[in-house]
Amino acid sequence: MAEAARRHALAHPDWGHRKVWAMCRYEGQPVSQASVLRLLQDQGLLLEANYQRERRQLAKRRKAAFATEHGRAAYFGGDGQRSPSRGQARSARTRNRPCVV
Repeated sequence: MAEAARRHALAHPDWGHRKVWAMCRYEGQPVSQASVLRLLQDQGLLLEANYQRERRQLAKRRKAAFATEHGRAAYFGGDGQRSPSRGQARSARTRNRPCVV
């Protein structure tokens, strides 16, 4: 069991303990999730869990970029205003036409 978990963890360093556990079970190794977690922690084969922190920092930088007019203009084009969608543009053209029956 230990060798299979170690082999998967070394072959795929971005996998977490749950994926390694699932692959061991797929190969027919009767092992618990906690055993795989403990084994990978003891051997230092798990990455730090910074995923949520990285996502928050990315969102913060994106929000800061859109807070400036330059950021809005770069995203939306020219004046920083969104251009109307195709349906909105069509309805604006036909809005003032008289109804013919």
